[in-house]
Amino acid sequence: MEGILRHDKVWPHQLIDVLASRILNESDSDEGVDFSDIVVVLPSLSSASACSHRLMALAGRGVLLPFFTTFDAWSRQVPQPFGVETKRYRELLIYHELEKHQWLDQGNNWNLAADMADLIGELDLYQPGIDLDLEALSDRFTQAYQTRSPKLVGFEARLLFDTWNAFSGVREGRASEQYAYRYRLSRLLERETRRLYVLKYPELSSVEQSFIESYASRNCVTVLEADVSATSDELRAEFCRSVYQNEIKKPLATQSETTLIEESPWSSLITYFSAIGLDQEVQAIKIKIQQWLVAGKKNIAIIPFDRKVA
Repeated sequence: MEGILRHDKVWPHQLIDVLASRILNESDSDEGVDFSDIVVVLPSLSSASACSHRLMALAGRGVLLPFFTTFDAWSRQVPQPFGVETKRYRELLIYHELEKHQWLDQGNNWNLAADMADLIGELDLYQPGIDLDLEALSDRFTQAYQTRSPKLVGFEARLLFDTWNAFSGVREGRASEQYAYRYRLSRLLERETRRLYVLKYPELSSVEQSFIESYASRNCVTVLEADVSATSDELRAEFCRSVYQNEIKKPLATQSETTLIEESPWSSLITYFSAIGLDQEVQAIKIKIQQWLVAGKKNIAIIPFDRKVA
């Protein structure tokens, strides 16, 4: 079966309306009431109710709803032939290994164990089949650090090489959370044939993006991405005001920037930070909180978009 991949950017407050309309208009159901052969991947399951209500409202009757899920929840329907090690458990294993060899001062082993666990998790997720060669690894370390100390570089390369071989992939019937997630998504590709809709916000991981592209090679996929490239800070401030007060006076696109400046009481209170990916978002939040604490502010609230951001 030949697949189709459609990718459109949608203004955030229109995502649910556009999603419901697409499902209704693109359904293969003769009567337009059976959408049970459709999978809808959402950023968070908390938005499933709003999607359901909007779909039924547009249909004007009772319908058989699509399967609403997230990538993580969907993947967990797939059985896996191994257990899963949490990140903390893996850190503990690596820590004990470092303690046993006494390569470093005892006080440094916890931080190093945490860094090694993160690195192995990322390799498990993004390059599970990588074949690390010690000599090539040493050369890469030398290039990265631009150092003339081959002894130090050799030690770090050996440490990563030995730890990777000891703890990567499936080991004694257990694997990292990242490896398990990638495994489950790969199995989904083999068993699923339903039409797929994806609401993309925030950015998907490269593994999830790769899943979408592979899935679209055999099935119909529609990706609706939240378009946050507003023309001005004032327009975004007005959008935030409308969302949080649940009052949209008129279509935002028809309002001039001059009108927005005059009407929006939030323009001087809301600031924006351009971030590429979750790491930059988290770093920006961390810096802002530190600034508030230094300024003596104690009542601070953080409202993340979904659990992944949290």
